[in-house]
Formats: sequence, C-alpha cells, structure tokens
Amino acid sequence: MSLATPARWAGALAEAEAQALRGTRGANPLVGAVVLAPGGELVAAGFHRGAGHPHAEVEALAALPPHWRALAAELTLVVTLEPCRLSGRTGPCVRAILDAGIGRVVYAAPDPTPNAG
Repeated sequence: MSLATPARWAGALAEAEAQALRGTRGANPLVGAVVLAPGGELVAAGFHRGAGHPHAEVEALAALPPHWRALAAELTLVVTLEPCRLSGRTGPCVRAILDAGIGRVVYAAPDPTPNAG
C-alpha cells in the first residue's frame, strides 16, 4: 500500500471522495473507493453506507465486473482512507483486498487508529 501522490492520483481520488459523500454520516468516517484498470479507467466504485455495512473497499471489489476479477493483479484500488485490518461487524478490508488479488492500493489519508493495515 502507498500514500497517494496528488498529481498522479488526483482524478481517482476525486471520484473516491465523491463516492465517500454518498455515505451516511455517523460514528464511522465517510470513505470511498474506486478500482482502476491498468490504463487508469474506472472499472468499479464503492462507499461505506454506515455502521455495520461493508466498507468502501469491499463494496468496490464486489462491484468489479467478472472479466476484471480475473485481471485483479493489474488493478489499482484507490481509497480515501487507509484500509483497516479490524475484524468487527465487518471483516478486515486488508484481507478482502489480498483475497481479491488486487495489485496496488493507494490511499489518500493514513488511518489514525491502530486498526489500519
């Protein structure tokens, strides 16, 4: 995983932020995620709907079209907040990302809690 550099990831981060704003404000932070093809095209997106619902990363991975799942190692997941490794009402995002075989993860902000991956 790597912290996003603004110039390279600006468009994807803007879309991830737009996704995050679709979520419900509450105790959890608003988080959005997008999945990019090797050429930078958006292939899937997701956001955290609220407490107890799958996190943005998991929603974006679930939205991946089947033909892209077979090419997961070539994809980049761009997230507004560093993926969690917490097991609570939902599973850890880091595990879902690894299980999906995503090749690169870029995030906009480090998670200030000890639950980050």
